[in-house]
Amino acid sequence: MQSSVLSSVFMACAVFLSACRDDQPAAKAAPSATANAAAPKPSSTARQVWPVPVGPRMAVLPGKGIGAIRFGANRETIQRLMEFPCEVSTTTLCGYNGRAVDFIMTNGLLEEIRLQRSSRKNLHLPQATYGVFNGQFLDGTHLEMLRPTVIELAGAPQSVEMVTGANPWNTVERDYYESAIFEYDRTTSGNIVLGGVILKNPATAQPTASAEPIASGRPAPSAGATPSVRPAASARRP
Repeated sequence: MQSSVLSSVFMACAVFLSACRDDQPAAKAAPSATANAAAPKPSSTARQVWPVPVGPRMAVLPGKGIGAIRFGANRETIQRLMEFPCEVSTTTLCGYNGRAVDFIMTNGLLEEIRLQRSSRKNLHLPQATYGVFNGQFLDGTHLEMLRPTVIELAGAPQSVEMVTGANPWNTVERDYYESAIFEYDRTTSGNIVLGGVILKNPATAQPTASAEPIASGRPAPSAGATPSVRPAASARRP
């Protein structure tokens, strides 16, 4: 009799413990199922793609060139040092839209380098905008920097040209240094930032002020940009 009672108690305990073990996974799984159902799905329309610097990083060297590329280099040398063929290629241009730099050629040799800020319109490629230039001046000056900071780093320019009238980049000012021209654009937020840099071969460059933004490279009075040049109080080489 006692053995029968003990057997019954043991079996009841075993059934109870088994039921407890069966209930535990279900209790833990419920919150997980609820969380998965409530988790929002990522929206593809919310993603924004921002340009990033690509290619070799290059120091900007007024009077010399950028990186290892020097004035007087031929097209083959430029492409080798850029580690990529020209994206835009004409007899007078080896352009890199994604890397935001245009090399201007004369008689097959490099005469001028134009650096562009990100999102500037590329007049050589319809509906295209420049990427990001991967480099900066040795003093830390770089594209898209606010003008007061540029002046602090590079010093005052030799002369300043105020640009009025409509132009493709909303350029409002050009600052002239001994070996470089800095172009300033007004952004959609209203800031005045370094939008473009022109570097010219000092051996052949003429100290003239162009009235046109740098992407097309030649004076164009019909563009509506009217220059007004004034000398700066003091100057330092960039």
